[in-house]
Amino acid sequence: MSPVGTPEIFDIGRVMSRMFGVLQRNFATFLPLAMILAGAPAAVVGFAQGMITSSGTHAGDAGMAITGLIFLGGAVLGWITNVILQGAVIHGTVNDLAGRGTNFGDSFGAGVSHILPLIGVGIVAVLAIGFGFVLLIVPGVLLALAWTVSAPVVVMERRGVFGAFARSAELTRNHRAPIFGLWLIFSIAGFILQMIIGVFTFGTAAVASSNAMLVGVVQAASALVLQTITSMVGSAGVASIYYELRQIKEGVGAEQLASLFD
Repeated sequence: MSPVGTPEIFDIGRVMSRMFGVLQRNFATFLPLAMILAGAPAAVVGFAQGMITSSGTHAGDAGMAITGLIFLGGAVLGWITNVILQGAVIHGTVNDLAGRGTNFGDSFGAGVSHILPLIGVGIVAVLAIGFGFVLLIVPGVLLALAWTVSAPVVVMERRGVFGAFARSAELTRNHRAPIFGLWLIFSIAGFILQMIIGVFTFGTAAVASSNAMLVGVVQAASALVLQTITSMVGSAGVASIYYELRQIKEGVGAEQLASLFD
């Protein structure tokens, strides 16, 4: 039961409004963070992918091997830096909702300081949810919903990996249907954005198909834009969901959450 004066119903509209408000107020901070930590590694992967696709057998064994290593290195680097971005945006979002200022340095430092438990959460989640999807899909979906706010729990409550999963399951209990609705909204919006960027990429790459370098640049630019936007919005969205859950289930406001950073 929520304390008197706090809402008891998970409101999708309130979560989205809060998220977009945070993004608007902190655009100058979150955008460069997302471009550097999510967009840039994705651009490296996109460039390598474009080179591999357009070069084919003409690149030679050595060239293909080097390009493949760039692709793999960019993918691994991107996964790690996305973890930092998630921690940074969660920190910045809570500070913003509490009326405190946020900046690039503080947010980035918060992301780095939580990198190890966030990586641990990411690895376990990918393995467990992936296994759930392999079984019958539904177990994977249920696990993903239950663990939606495990990353904010790590950043805000300083829990360990398995403690974060347990706490996330507790917070999301009885509210997973609206969270699933938010997932659908974000997924549809992301799909539309991906299709728009994909049409541009395909058309431009087709025109430049004879120039492997140019195809790689086009793929890199597209990946940069797509990953920057989706990672920034996704991280702010998860933080907003966490705030909503703490508010409706425990009556905890942003100032109380932000005080944990003091």
